This record gives sequence, structure tokens and C-alpha cells, in this order.
Amino acid sequence: MESFRLDNIQIYDVDQNDRYDPGIDLINTLEDKPLRPDGPEIKGLLQRLGIDSFQRINSLRALSRHLGCLRAAEEMATRGALEDIQSNLDCAMNFAWKANLPFRLDAKPFFKKAYQKQIEDAFQEADEEAKKGEPTKVKNLTLKIKLFSARGEIGFDEVRAEKIMRKALSFQAERLLQKALDADQKAQWGSVVFFLKEAQSAAKASGTGLSYPGTKEILNKAYRSLWNACLERAEKSALAGGAFEVMQELENANEWREILKIEPEELAFRKRNIVEKLTPEGIRKGLNDLYQRAEERLKMKQYRVAEAEGLIDRVQSYGEFFNIDPDLTHAERILKIAEQNEKRGKRK
Repeated sequence: MESFRLDNIQIYDVDQNDRYDPGIDLINTLEDKPLRPDGPEIKGLLQRLGIDSFQRINSLRALSRHLGCLRAAEEMATRGALEDIQSNLDCAMNFAWKANLPFRLDAKPFFKKAYQKQIEDAFQEADEEAKKGEPTKVKNLTLKIKLFSARGEIGFDEVRAEKIMRKALSFQAERLLQKALDADQKAQWGSVVFFLKEAQSAAKASGTGLSYPGTKEILNKAYRSLWNACLERAEKSALAGGAFEVMQELENANEWREILKIEPEELAFRKRNIVEKLTPEGIRKGLNDLYQRAEERLKMKQYRVAEAEGLIDRVQSYGEFFNIDPDLTHAERILKIAEQNEKRGKRK
């Protein structure tokens, strides 16, 4: 004798004809306790199915499969398994037709429930990433949440999203601060500046301040060390005859001078002492190095007009820096070749 589960009840098909026959077939609970045909459990199920009696059903097996597919769709929605909902709903529709059940499908509640689950999972994942100080991952998850909110016609919880992003930025700021402190211990001054600036930016965006009180002092120490390092490298380059390198290092030193608010006269004094160590040959060599780099790129057809124009500006800056009057003929010739190369490239 076959039985068919219909949600919270089961019907025993005593005469095995796949239809419900009052007085012959049995209706029990899932625990096999007998139920009255006019009991509340039966009436409730009939009302949900939109019928007045099981007798109008063509197939108990089809009705059981219909309800099973609906339960599976509900389970998929609860899990947030969007891709599996439609197949189960199609299954429910198919068996409703076979059972002669007046079933009208409304898929929207199933998908809305699934999107709500996906949104909640994404929020929880975003919160975990926030604790790791990963605002980029939080941002990507927030975009995902916005997409699911739109598709499920669910209001986007902007307050919750912003709170998680602020948490991510705050944790990121602390992580970057620790990197800056580690770099400070290793005298890696460029890294100190980079990580502290990034930490300050993240802390500001989070609406909080950095927890470490001595950041300003550490930053100034790094700036001062970078200033001194530029001057030291400039002096070594001067002794080695590298005029172009001297100019680069002193230009970099000027940037740190401005940040440290050191008087221009101090750099001017240091510059005179360093440049005096250069020979006229070294200064000419620096200019030739500029041209040589340009010539090498010209040979590889990689030199563009904009670069050639920049070379002229660079040569002029070099002349001003070392107080010489450079001949621009070489630079102008390179510009002309670059223009010709670019025209040929366009024709091709």
C-alpha cells in the first residue's frame, strides 16, 4: 500500500488507484496518527491548495510531487540558491497540471527571499573583510549587495553599508600605521612616509584619528632623513662626475625642503658646495647622457614627439640649474626625427 506525503499529512492509497477515495483511503499525520477528513489540518491544506476536496485531484502522486517541488524551491530560497529556484518552480507547475490543481505561480516571493539571504551573507562577508582592513573588498561586496537589492526589489541598507566601510577604513588605518612603525624601526624612510600618509588618509575617511600619538614626529623624522639622503647622494654623484644625477637628487631634496619648511637659502648653500665638486667635463657628460638616452629610444622607434619636446625643456632646465647656456641643436634634431617617425607610423 503506497502512501503520499502532502506537506504535514500523508494519504494511504488503500485501493492503489492514485486517487483519494473517502471511506477507503486513510489520512494520517507524518507520525502516522489518524486524522479526521474534516479536521483543521486537512481544511488548512485544502485551503492553501485552493480546492474543497482531494477528490478533485487526478493524481495523488502528482500532487505529492508538486508539493515536494514547492518545498524544494522554498529550501533553495532559504539557502539563497538563486540558480536552483526556477527549476523547482517549473517542476511544481508541471505536477500541478498533472494533478488537475488550480495553481497560479508567483515566483517573486521565492526570489526575494533568496536575494535577502544573499544580501545578508554578503553583509556578513563584508564585515569580516572590514575586520581585516580591506576596504576595496568591502566596496566590491557593497556593489554586489546593491545589485541584489535592486534585483530583489529590496531597500538597500545604506547605513549598515557605510558603517562597515568605516570599520574597514579604521582597521586599514591601524594596519598601515603598524607598517609605518615597522619601517621606522628599519630606517626605511620612504616606506614610513608612504604608509603613514595612507594611514592618515584611511583614518580621515573612516571619521576617526590614528591611535598612535607620535605620528607627526615620526613623519618629520622621515622627511628629514629623506632630505639628508638626497643631499648625500647628490654629493656622491658629484664626486663621481654624475651631473645629471646631482640635479635629480637636488630637485628631490627641494621637495622635502618645502615639506619641512626649510629656508631656500639652506638648500642654495648646500647646492653650491655640491656643484663645486663637479668638473666642467662632468657637467657636459650629464648633458650628453640626456641626449644618449633619447638617441637609444629613437633607434627603437619608441621616442614620441611629446617626449622630444620634454627633452628640450629638460635641457633648458639643466642649463638653468648649472648656470650654463646649452646648445639646443641636438635636442631640436631629435624632435625633428621623432616627428618624422610619428608621421610614418600614422601612414601605416
